[in-house]
Amino acid sequence: ALLSNTEFIEVDDNHLIAEDDQFIYHIEKISNTDSYLYIPADKSAIFKSVNLVTKTNLTNFILIGMFFLLVSTIITTKLAQGKIDELEVGRDKYRSQYLIDPLTGAFTRRVLSEGREEKLISEDFEGIAVMMDLTDFKRINDSHGHKEGDKVLVKLVEIMSESLREDDLIIRYGGDEFLVLLHACEMEEAKSIIDRIRKNFKNSSEFRYDVDFDYGMEIINSYEKQLIYDWNGG
Repeated sequence: ALLSNTEFIEVDDNHLIAEDDQFIYHIEKISNTDSYLYIPADKSAIFKSVNLVTKTNLTNFILIGMFFLLVSTIITTKLAQGKIDELEVGRDKYRSQYLIDPLTGAFTRRVLSEGREEKLISEDFEGIAVMMDLTDFKRINDSHGHKEGDKVLVKLVEIMSESLREDDLIIRYGGDEFLVLLHACEMEEAKSIIDRIRKNFKNSSEFRYDVDFDYGMEIINSYEKQLIYDWNGG
């Protein structure tokens, strides 16, 4: 009578599952008798457990997904940073081998043709170009030796670096010739800068002999024409 309104599902000859609005029953026939054992289970408790398990699994799934996304992002970032570092190392190596004079640390003449690609010289460069060469440099080499001559070159670049701005370029144009590019600079300002460099160089206490340089200036208002073709020989 208790199960009169329930629906039955036969599992096998000795087992049945039934349910009504409130319960699910497991019914099992007791061996060698005409009696049955039935076990009721409250639907709300079952579904609550199922919902809890579902929510737990869903939460775990989301957390695992976030974990893998985080790990993937970290790995991708490290790989990308590795490639960036490789490019930076390659660029530094290129600069050190081809664009930097190993003796003085000034740029080589190659920077005139490749400075834009290396973002060392802007497309719209305007300013003053100063060509400098050491006075009686051959005499220094002949009288004091080439190592002493090298010290003079290094000292000049050192003094220029201390006096120039970040955007200015020092280029070793030839043996004892230097081309200095003063960015966004007027002629009078450029003359003042070079005269200050010349004074500091001449007053240097490192040498037992006189050192000096001669220089000439030119206004630059066309990077393509004047720097590449005129100064770098086309």
